[in-house]
Amino acid sequence: MDALIRVVSDVRTPEANQTNGGRLRYAYQFPKDEPIMASSILVSGREEWQKPIDSMTAIMSKHVRIGVFVPNMVQALDCVTVDVLGSMSKEYVGAVGIMPPHIIAMAPSTTISYITQPSTGDHIPLSSGLLIKTSNFYTDEEVAPGKLDIVVVPGPDPAAKIDEAGLQWLKAHFDTGKVDILSVCTGLYVCAAAGIADGRLASGPRDFQEDLRARYPKIKLVGGKQRWVQDGNFWSSGDGVLGGVTNGNDLMAAYARSGKYWPQELVELILALVDVGDREGSF
Repeated sequence: MDALIRVVSDVRTPEANQTNGGRLRYAYQFPKDEPIMASSILVSGREEWQKPIDSMTAIMSKHVRIGVFVPNMVQALDCVTVDVLGSMSKEYVGAVGIMPPHIIAMAPSTTISYITQPSTGDHIPLSSGLLIKTSNFYTDEEVAPGKLDIVVVPGPDPAAKIDEAGLQWLKAHFDTGKVDILSVCTGLYVCAAAGIADGRLASGPRDFQEDLRARYPKIKLVGGKQRWVQDGNFWSSGDGVLGGVTNGNDLMAAYARSGKYWPQELVELILALVDVGDREGSF
């Protein structure tokens, strides 16, 4: 292994835990123009190198369709957390220029649409004076319930007014049982208003727990102790003055690691490159 020059990621896995609590290590070596992926198991403090992983068996052919529901102004950091998932797309890893062919092959093609309500218009305002171009209105057929795989809900002002039809659109996606809803920060207010969070575990901003509990008593709030939590096809993260606005990145990392759309090898490489996903789910 003399050619090995950089280890990019260590991750605990069930397989590794069966070998005395080891960790699966992904590493790259760059002796030529084509990086070679290898793995190792750390067993009782001893590193045992295995043969290169045959990742071609994990090629993902599905096109992943992600919608970011931004009915009105939201926190920019909440919105762009979707880039953690976007960085695992075939479009991105193929454009980076340093990825080995088998990593590019296993990355799914991905479309990300920024969806708002018709009254918002062609550009959606974010904090810090940013504007993003509207991809679709929720009334568009191409983003109709069931035509997306994931809907990300960034955090708006909790007092913001959202079209009832937009809330029904979000709930209809959730009710398919196949569309995953990823709520970031005060996005929980939107999801709660849509009826998605009733009876479910949810995180949400740590400093808004009492307000959420008063307004939506059916939610099983855990935001005081959990950065993120999953309950079925509803995922939520907790941010805020006491929570840390970037907890949405941890949520995206955890969702990617669930293995639904991205192979573990790809996920761990990208998370290491963007330096996200190494914090525990609890505070």
